[in-house]
Amino acid sequence: MLTADFDNITVLTAVNPDVFAGYAHGPIPDNNLGWKPIAFTTAIAGSTRKYDIKAANIVANPPPNQALVLNKENIGVYDILVNPPRQMCGMVLLDRPSMRRHIRHEHSGALVMPDCRAKRREDIISAHNAIKRWILQLGWQNASYVHGPSRGPDNSLVGFWCDTLERIA
Repeated sequence: MLTADFDNITVLTAVNPDVFAGYAHGPIPDNNLGWKPIAFTTAIAGSTRKYDIKAANIVANPPPNQALVLNKENIGVYDILVNPPRQMCGMVLLDRPSMRRHIRHEHSGALVMPDCRAKRREDIISAHNAIKRWILQLGWQNASYVHGPSRGPDNSLVGFWCDTLERIA
């Protein structure tokens, strides 16, 4: 990796969220903070202690405001705002089933559920550029999390790009 991998027009003008691919990092606003599907609220009102929210529950009863899109190529840390204006969730979940379950249960109306299709090259490039820009602008360093992720998950993009910048420096 070279300085040019960071100091170039595509990184310096990268946007987050990408119009097509969505958010690669946070903060990600929750347009439906606290919202739960009717199946959940009905089960809890009927004294069910725990209810497993399914994707079908959200599809059958969508949240009132538009849910946002998470880029499939992201930092692996849940950057959904839980205490606006700055504090994000910060949970780190490494596998897709755990990720989808966490989103459904903790941030039900925040994100469109990621599909299982492969990542597109364009999504990967836009995410990498946005994450590099966020790191260069000290976004990761200044991020505030409820569950502090430290370096993020093992082999995360944040850890990789931060280590790369340290080697360049």
